[in-house]
Amino acid sequence: MKFYAPADIGVGLHWHHFGQPVLPLIIEIPEVSKEAIKNKIIVYLLFEDTRTVINHLSPFKNFEFHIYTPEVVPSEYDFIVCKPLSRDGFQQDIIDCAGIISNAGLELAREVLQMGKKILAKPLHAQMEQISNAAALQQLGYGHVMNDIDSAVIDRWLHNAHTVQNYLSQHSKNLGRMAAGGDAQDDCRLCGKYLEYGEC
Repeated sequence: MKFYAPADIGVGLHWHHFGQPVLPLIIEIPEVSKEAIKNKIIVYLLFEDTRTVINHLSPFKNFEFHIYTPEVVPSEYDFIVCKPLSRDGFQQDIIDCAGIISNAGLELAREVLQMGKKILAKPLHAQMEQISNAAALQQLGYGHVMNDIDSAVIDRWLHNAHTVQNYLSQHSKNLGRMAAGGDAQDDCRLCGKYLEYGEC
């Protein structure tokens, strides 16, 4: 790591501290002012074939799927909509959705947990970070996992109302002050406060 990402002070970031000096991820979190639409599901599986995804979602006619994909294809189902990648569109849709089916990236999981949405994660094969994130989601009870696109798993998840809202403090100002010339021990104090009180 000292050659890949050289730094004087290292601070770990994740959506759980695991009993270690690790702080919450710093992300932009939209305000959730709308009531969630109970059957609205966002699908964000960029590395899957869109037609395959549509086929696996087609049995669930009582839900409304919004698939964000680089490969927009026509859908023969009025309850499945394919949308081109759009940061603004995605942010608007995620605000009032009930849950999201996605890969197991750190930042999106953090957003979803902060907003109290349920998540079904499909980690990318042979990607250790994704596999680790998915394992953490499952072990902490934050979300559900499928290793391959599986209609049976999707069915169980869709009909499971369990959600976790994991409020995590934003600490970008504190980290900024530390990086601008704070005490070398500031990161330890910051992490210690988070471990003890859940905030920074």
